[in-house]
Amino acid sequence: MKNLFVLLTVVSVLAGCATAPDNSAALQARKDTIAAVSKVEIFYNGDDELVVIDAGGSGMAGMGGLFGPIGQLMAIGADAASKLSVAERAEARSKEFTAAVKGGTSPRTLNQQFAEKLATHIQATGREVKITPIPRAKGELAIAFPEVAVTPGYTALLVRITTGYGAVDALSSYRPTIVIEQSLKNVERRNVYFDIYKADIGEPNYMMYGTLLEQHVAAHEGLRQGLVAVADPVSRRMFAAKN
Repeated sequence: MKNLFVLLTVVSVLAGCATAPDNSAALQARKDTIAAVSKVEIFYNGDDELVVIDAGGSGMAGMGGLFGPIGQLMAIGADAASKLSVAERAEARSKEFTAAVKGGTSPRTLNQQFAEKLATHIQATGREVKITPIPRAKGELAIAFPEVAVTPGYTALLVRITTGYGAVDALSSYRPTIVIEQSLKNVERRNVYFDIYKADIGEPNYMMYGTLLEQHVAAHEGLRQGLVAVADPVSRRMFAAKN
């Protein structure tokens, strides 16, 4: 992968867009639109692409997938001369770790398990939900929409899931990092709601990459548990119980 490094200020802008206060009229209009949604089709990236990054940190969470899953978590933590080596190491380790955990006991990917759990929480608000796996969406999620056929009568919820382990510097342990981006689209495929949910989970953590790789089964389970746990707050940030 190339062009993995981008300015940290960009992510601050994107995160700000997700949390910036609306004026009262716009906020009420958005609430009314979301409240009127009765059927939701969740489109999520079906394949797990697990990320392992060190020395670069995980401060770039929320980059909207502009540079793929590695770029999603990459932060500027090295000078220009060393950036390439950081990116190359991240790419190699990400591929190695992803390969190690594939072929586990569950035929369902982590992303599928998250989507199923998210669907359950949205169903609890009184809405009908179905889930559809797609390739990982590219670009800013609030703008992008892949060429998919939305089931008639359903509102599209585009979800991009990024998971992995990151160490903010050479002296820090690898900790699980989960980033969930969600964009609710209206019938014109325009963004109604956009949010970035970042969960920093303390456990399990590993001081060395070799240990992380050796204990990939436990590391993978830690990510699974983290994803299942964040499905509830991710749902509640968008959908409240229908009255």
